[in-house]
Amino acid sequence: MSKDHGDLDAYDWSDSMSGVCSGASDSDWTAAYGVNASGSTSEEWNQIDQNGSNIWRFFFHFRERPENLVIDVCQENDTYQPEPHNFRFVVELADAEDDSQIYLKFPEPQDGEDDSENTELGLAMDILSNVGGLYTDIGFAVGDYLISGDGSNTYVNQENNASKLTWDVDVTGEYDDLPLETDEARGAQVSCAVKNEYADGTHSIKYQPEYTFLYRETGQTYCSCSINYERYKTVAPGVIGFASYEAIS
Repeated sequence: MSKDHGDLDAYDWSDSMSGVCSGASDSDWTAAYGVNASGSTSEEWNQIDQNGSNIWRFFFHFRERPENLVIDVCQENDTYQPEPHNFRFVVELADAEDDSQIYLKFPEPQDGEDDSENTELGLAMDILSNVGGLYTDIGFAVGDYLISGDGSNTYVNQENNASKLTWDVDVTGEYDDLPLETDEARGAQVSCAVKNEYADGTHSIKYQPEYTFLYRETGQTYCSCSINYERYKTVAPGVIGFASYEAIS
């Protein structure tokens, strides 16, 4: 009996940044990213029939969220905490693959779509919180992300005979909406159908997420609580992810 859903791939990494003023704390974070797939009744989630397709979902979340960089004595309220700004996913065929044999179709969210229109997202989050692997191990549910500007800031670029997809999505919200694995949190997730025309063999897709958050810090010249600058930090793993499936006929 086939298993409908499962993790194809998952990684995590840690990073940090420092404030410019004496007395400011470092900001550390740990993040995770990966791919979950859904198969049909005839194959496992990590198999695709010849001329068939599976839905692959690419996700990102923080294991530990970044903190603020304002001087300790200035941290009297939570308005200095980082906030969501943007996420970006690049998904494409691995270099060895033939772009006439694999296609990336039906991206979600779609170009110009807002969160209220994205029916796949709500379904995906329910699946991801119950499937095994990274999400079941930590036992949490992920909520829908909040797209900024009613979809006007959702961009999806399809290139090279449907062999590469790039999502660029502006998001909004507060500190608690930064995706986190231990709470009900806003997600950073996209999906597409991977169509296979190979009769056999193991085949791969490569992917990489970026997540940008807004943060505030005291000025480098005047380290004063009354002078706080908005900055943007983009975090991305140093390792490109690879997820594979088995083609079956």
